[in-house]
Amino acid sequence: MTAFSAFLESPKDVSFESQEKGEHIVFLLRRHWVINVKWVIMGLGFLIFPVIFWLVVPTQTGFLFVSKEYSFIVGTIWYLFTFIFILENYLIWYFNVYIVTDRRIIDTDFFGIIHKKVSEAPLRNIEDSTYNVSGVLATMFNFGTVKIQTAAELPEFEFEHIPNPGKVHEKINDLINYNLKKRLKKEK
Repeated sequence: MTAFSAFLESPKDVSFESQEKGEHIVFLLRRHWVINVKWVIMGLGFLIFPVIFWLVVPTQTGFLFVSKEYSFIVGTIWYLFTFIFILENYLIWYFNVYIVTDRRIIDTDFFGIIHKKVSEAPLRNIEDSTYNVSGVLATMFNFGTVKIQTAAELPEFEFEHIPNPGKVHEKINDLINYNLKKRLKKEK
């Protein structure tokens, strides 16, 4: 189920807008689910706050000391903003993707609902890659950051907080070496 997956290896029936004919996706990556816990808890808190408020604060008025006539409107606005908060955070997580193909790497950054930035580099331009797992949660849940140095306009790509960074790093290096051998073979 790709709607909640942060680590997809060789996904079937998945494509992206600039995918070339014959190009295969090796990894489709998103930030690890642990990174979402903060906004999920906040969203749940926003959802249950009115209920707890009505139960704890005995009042003759409606919601948040607003008259009963306007309580429904205030509650509706509250839940509308809560829904927008949850939806926006989910969409930011879902559309911030890192793609590794057999030809290139792609970093799609999604900011809010109206702005996205796509950066890519062919594997032949990658000079070096490293990965870092830092912290108790990252070590426990095996997520970290893969940094990729390129000889392109954008000198460094960062795949932040991705699951299995060691496996991704190793596969990127394998792809680089495979493409290098292929290029050298063509030059001979």
